[in-house]
Amino acid sequence: MRSKEARQRGFTLIELMVVVAVAAVILGLAVPSFAEFIARSRVISATNDLMAFVNYGRSEAIKRGQRVVICKSDDGASCGGTWGDGAILFVDADSDSSADSGEAVLRKLEGISDRVTLSGPDTIVYLPMGDVLASGSFVINGGDDNEKKRRMCVGGTGRVESKQYTESCGS
Repeated sequence: MRSKEARQRGFTLIELMVVVAVAAVILGLAVPSFAEFIARSRVISATNDLMAFVNYGRSEAIKRGQRVVICKSDDGASCGGTWGDGAILFVDADSDSSADSGEAVLRKLEGISDRVTLSGPDTIVYLPMGDVLASGSFVINGGDDNEKKRRMCVGGTGRVESKQYTESCGS
């Protein structure tokens, strides 16, 4: 048998309002930090993708004993456009630094996220020993402050390294 006084279970309106208010305060503090985290993560991810792509170019030049070129590409078949459009990596048999019909594209890098911009030299040319024709650096930019920017350096020996935006290449 049940007692006449059934026990009520649940939250009162006051308790519910307190929980909602506390949750709103916590979310108000957490969301901006989370947005900053996502912006930095995008920059790091784009930097890692670009570094892997460039390192692959160096290893292919050494492996094949041929000149390999990395250039920005908007169509995935020829050089042109911006780094944000994408890039291609190809064996440059005639040493003209452009992807001609007889030169195979070894790998393509899809465009970088709309929220990250990338700037750097038009091409990276790897020679058969793995060194580059000219060293240079890329800036991966995910926002206004330096915490959302990275610098990727390609040294004369062809080695690639990622640095804080405020650090210069060669240091």
